[in-house]
Amino acid sequence: MDSSINNIININNNDFLLTIINQLEQVIIDLNNNKQLNNIINQIKNIIILMNKFILDNKNNIESIKKENKEFHNNIIEKFDELKIDISKNNENQIQNIKYNKGNYIGEIKNNMRNGFGIFYFETGSKWIRYEGEWKNGKQEGKGIMYYSKGDKYEGEWKDGKKNGHGVTYYHDGKIYDGYYINNIKHGKAILYYNDGSRYEGDFKDDHKEGKGICYFKNGDREMGDYLQGKKTGLHVKLSVDGDITSKKY
Repeated sequence: MDSSINNIININNNDFLLTIINQLEQVIIDLNNNKQLNNIINQIKNIIILMNKFILDNKNNIESIKKENKEFHNNIIEKFDELKIDISKNNENQIQNIKYNKGNYIGEIKNNMRNGFGIFYFETGSKWIRYEGEWKNGKQEGKGIMYYSKGDKYEGEWKDGKKNGHGVTYYHDGKIYDGYYINNIKHGKAILYYNDGSRYEGDFKDDHKEGKGICYFKNGDREMGDYLQGKKTGLHVKLSVDGDITSKKY
């Protein structure tokens, strides 16, 4: 959670937060009567985790609220505790907040390891990055989002703590990679969008354009050909928007 949120919390948020909590509490009560809706319960559980993190991030502001409105503070904390208990009845995982030497995790724990949904903040040098998503045996696995320190973001599939499967990476310079990964490496079919409006559609291997691909330019021109380690190779054919056809061998 960005620290700037601390500057916008005030007493006027009390009714808003309590309304959300009351609604979630009622949903949990209703869902507990239908064991076939466990997937919806998990969604609600994830919302509780996020809201709990919100409260932890703004504990200083909540302390101020406590001084001015002790009844509100006690009510909101008690309701969160009750919701956690209700959620535990529908899931064997426990929701915990764990602090590490250079990080903080809030989410589901099973067998003393991160399992289920959780948020992990950790420090790299002087920067902090954040992962929000699914975990298995202490590693990222399933669907998740990683927010990197430079402003990049990856949203997609994970396995064994690495990007594996389909995902989308948003780079801070405006580029977007929409495709497949194997152990954090771009590999397979993908689309790479450039910040000048052009895009590449084709094959990737070992983090580079490799194989057959087509470049679509902002003016409507297209260029087709092969790539090797990110560079053009062989015969490339360019089709202009006005119908001209040119070719060049690399």
